[in-house]
Amino acid sequence: MGIIHFLHSLLSLVYQLLGERTALCKLFHRQGCYVGKFLEQIAALQNEMKKLNKGSRSQRWIAAIKRVLSVC
Repeated sequence: MGIIHFLHSLLSLVYQLLGERTALCKLFHRQGCYVGKFLEQIAALQNEMKKLNKGSRSQRWIAAIKRVLSVC
């Protein structure tokens, strides 16, 4: 979760430095949110994989993906 916080902080700083009303700034902020959400989902998927220790690797992946997607 540290990398997510770092990316969000960095993009927030860029957002403030460029000014809130510029299109470039809004684009950076929006993309930062998408990247943050993606990284959160990857972390959640990894956590689910650790919880699941029965079944084949593909079965664990499928179960973990279903759990993560059900939360979204």
